[in-house]
Amino acid sequence: MLAQEVLHRFAARAPDAYGTWGPTDLTHALEPYGAEQYKSTGVMVVARDRVQGAVLERFAEDADDFDDE
Repeated sequence: MLAQEVLHRFAARAPDAYGTWGPTDLTHALEPYGAEQYKSTGVMVVARDRVQGAVLERFAEDADDFDDE
């Protein structure tokens, strides 16, 4: 999916957290989870399943942190 669409969807769900994000912020957030952006026909895209996996992994990390408290 278009990287710009990922940014828009994140911002729509949590404007306070993601509303000011740009492409570099998205790159830094997704790279640790193997969801790197890449160019396809001249536009930046990211695999939808990798974004979903990154989000789920992040939620699991947050849940683990919560459990440790």
